[in-house]
Amino acid sequence: MARNKDSNDTKNEIIEVATSLFVQNGYEKTTIEDIFRKWGGSKGSLYYYFSSKEDILDAVANTLAEQEEQAIKSAVFAAKLPALDMLNLFLTRCLSRPKQMYDLEEYIHQSRNVTLIYRITKLYIEKTIPILEPIIEQGIKEGVFKTDYPSEIIEFALLLEESIFKYPMFECDDQQLIRKTQAFQSILESALGLQSGKLDGLSEFCEQTVKIKRSENL
Repeated sequence: MARNKDSNDTKNEIIEVATSLFVQNGYEKTTIEDIFRKWGGSKGSLYYYFSSKEDILDAVANTLAEQEEQAIKSAVFAAKLPALDMLNLFLTRCLSRPKQMYDLEEYIHQSRNVTLIYRITKLYIEKTIPILEPIIEQGIKEGVFKTDYPSEIIEFALLLEESIFKYPMFECDDQQLIRKTQAFQSILESALGLQSGKLDGLSEFCEQTVKIKRSENL
């Protein structure tokens, strides 16, 4: 048992060092040798856990996503609010995500590594569904939401968010962005059985997400 704990500690140490270097110097300017020197362990141990720098990036992204998941859960569920308020609080909390999450996701997207992009997108959706599903189910009990497919609606919404707003497949100007956010809001409100305008926080979330991505590319 102690050996497993030591192994986990060693792996986490490497991930912590790599995260620091990726944020400080950028992923592309950080080498395996940089990580090894700052960590101070043996190369054999480093390569035992990670076969490449990309493998380390994958672990860093996973770790940051898990930390963010816990932070969002704590903020949202501690509030004990009505479901619609909790959903809007979730959107607000997501906009305050640590910058390193955006930076690493941006590199992953720009790398055009389809396998890595798929893993990170899947990870994001897998970790977000368990946060949102209880909120939707609570809203159904409150009579606010009306749907037989809470999990599926969340999955579809997250996929749309990824491909349209966070990492858009198609460039759009400000007017097109406004129309897309309005359409996205309308689709989700209809899917959840809500009156028009009840998810105004969603439009703000989408618009702010695009603005953050645009500012990183300047």
